[in-house]
Amino acid sequence: MEILKKVYSIRIFRFMTVGVSGVLVNEGTLILLHRLLEVPVSIAGLIAIELAILNNFYWNSRWTWQDRESSGVLTSLLQYHIIALTAGSINYTILMALVSISWLPELANLAGMAGGVSINFLGNHFWTFKSLSTEQNEQLVREQRYSLIWFILSMNALILLHMLGLNTKLFLQINTISKYTGSFLWIMLTMMGDGLLSALLLAPFAGRNSRLIRQYLLATLISSILLQFLKSYFGVLRPPAVLDPAEFSLIGPAHHKRSFPSGHSTSIFITLLIMLPWLKNTSIKILLSAAAILVALSRIVVGVHWPTDIAGAGMLAAGSVLLTWLFLPGGKMKESKTWNLFFGFIWLAGSCYALLVTLSRYPHSRIIQIIIALTALIFILPALYQNSRKAEVQKAEKILNRG
Repeated sequence: MEILKKVYSIRIFRFMTVGVSGVLVNEGTLILLHRLLEVPVSIAGLIAIELAILNNFYWNSRWTWQDRESSGVLTSLLQYHIIALTAGSINYTILMALVSISWLPELANLAGMAGGVSINFLGNHFWTFKSLSTEQNEQLVREQRYSLIWFILSMNALILLHMLGLNTKLFLQINTISKYTGSFLWIMLTMMGDGLLSALLLAPFAGRNSRLIRQYLLATLISSILLQFLKSYFGVLRPPAVLDPAEFSLIGPAHHKRSFPSGHSTSIFITLLIMLPWLKNTSIKILLSAAAILVALSRIVVGVHWPTDIAGAGMLAAGSVLLTWLFLPGGKMKESKTWNLFFGFIWLAGSCYALLVTLSRYPHSRIIQIIIALTALIFILPALYQNSRKAEVQKAEKILNRG
């Protein structure tokens, strides 16, 4: 125990030392670019932050966690960025929460920094630089590669939309599609992004793959918390609140506030990213990815989200799935019949709820609800029966063994 404490104290000391070097790199870069080279502070600040992150990543990988095997430079670097972004968000949240109850801003910021630094250290210790066996490392790459690619693509899309000023123009172009195809298709697609219905799309795995379902529920919990924070923090107005009604087509109810990021798109992207590592057929992977993108684009076609909302949802979904690695055990996990039964009954209840209750005010939305719910039941009921039979057999064997 004393040796473990010593190792942790040395690692924390090194981590804090690297953090101080990051502050110096950040401040030095900002002074050089903004004061001496007269680069606008908005650009100089971003460059300074990124160089500080890269500095910290280099020294933490080579010094603080030099005894750990990396899962690859690019993978670790992206994980490091996600942890840094999460820690910064927690820092800011604590700061604003304490200021709102009359704390001095300086003290509130110190408390926020303590929370942010703690998450930064723990996240990197148990995720970015996690000690992995060869088997765990292979599983990590297999399960996270799709989310890593999705995160990078979504981030680039968000940056390009912002830098090129294409958000409104692209919205208007995509939104006009319904004039040629009609509204029914896009209502069906947009309903698939509903939280419950997108969860029911995992029915083939419910009752059969407890690890996948645990990861899905955890990713959904993480994304739900971050989604509400981001919507409240950015406060982006939706198209119906900004554009003239004559400029675009609106299908269904008009929403006006809390646009970024899209909740429906986040839900369908999480469902997709959770499934992809477990699918073997490449054609099916491509087909499902295209379907998920169409579901996300339907939020633009029905007139309630911007393209940047979709790109932001892609980043949020991928980041949430990646963060689940912090909490899930590595390596192969033995399937639990108890958990499979439990999750099977949850999905059964969700299917029944979707059959009985109208989830949306979109016209004809009940049709897709009933189709998805009935399809889910086709997968869930046999899985529940099989797990129940196995549980009965195990129980009988235990009674015989006791006898």
